[in-house]
Amino acid sequence: MDKWGTSVLLALEDGSNFTAQISCLIQLLTDNHYRTIKGFNSLIEKEWLSFGHRFSLHGRQMSEKEDNFAPIFLQFLDAVYQIHRQFPHCFEFNEYYLEMLAYHHCSMRFRTFVCDSE
Repeated sequence: MDKWGTSVLLALEDGSNFTAQISCLIQLLTDNHYRTIKGFNSLIEKEWLSFGHRFSLHGRQMSEKEDNFAPIFLQFLDAVYQIHRQFPHCFEFNEYYLEMLAYHHCSMRFRTFVCDSE
């Protein structure tokens, strides 16, 4: 994409549920910056928090109905973990950083991953 100067449009039928997940993985694979700690943090902030992922609706922590549970953010972290296992030297962070993010997503210690975003 960058080599040919083209753009990509990502449009999913149901909207934002998987858009952030796919968009982040594409950016992670194509841009070295997002494989640094600072870049990965900005990617999560840009695509998950600012995009408006509904953490309270899809997380088991705040969801009143069991059928709303959809661990989309945890799936994203698992996908990054699987890529990291294949190419560990391409990342500035390690699997413990991903585990820490997953733990704090589920622990509800920080409000970042508890409520719906912007």
